[in-house]
Amino acid sequence: MAKWIIELKSGMSWENFAAERIFVPSGMSSTTFGDLREIIRGRACIYERHPKGGKGRYDRLIVDHRVTTAAGINTTSGDMAKWLIALRSEKLLKKSSLDVMWTPIRLKNGKIFEMPLGDKNGKYGLGWMIIEFPSGHCAVGGEGGTYNAYLYFPEQDLAVVVLTNKRGINDIGLVIGIAEQYIPELKTEQN
Repeated sequence: MAKWIIELKSGMSWENFAAERIFVPSGMSSTTFGDLREIIRGRACIYERHPKGGKGRYDRLIVDHRVTTAAGINTTSGDMAKWLIALRSEKLLKKSSLDVMWTPIRLKNGKIFEMPLGDKNGKYGLGWMIIEFPSGHCAVGGEGGTYNAYLYFPEQDLAVVVLTNKRGINDIGLVIGIAEQYIPELKTEQN
């Protein structure tokens, strides 16, 4: 739906819109769209460990062009950092827009929409997952594609990005574990 709305309102394909309005202004020179049928320099293929140990088994990820708003973006940790810096500096969106996007969605019945995030429950904003920790720490971010995750802690101005190519990994757990090194209070909040 998002892809259709963007294409209708902008008069551009989603891929061109993302490149012109997100990738270029953010300086994301290593980010592109594609799936495993395309050769992309430096890309790592998705794999999962064989159930009985042994060598990993490769999986093919073929991305349907109709879902590229949710999948099919190939990027690097450096480009993710550039994107997060561009968001933080209001190069892409105003802070007021981010505040709206980072507010949990309330359903018609009055309940806040929750979603599973690794071994936790999180909330959902407009395209963003939201984790509110018991002490008041809050993180926004996303998961996607080949077991990747990122969280941004606005009050601490801390972003953690984990990009993997291994199926079955607890990416949110890894991100929170790294964040704990910078925000020690998170350790006690997880237990």
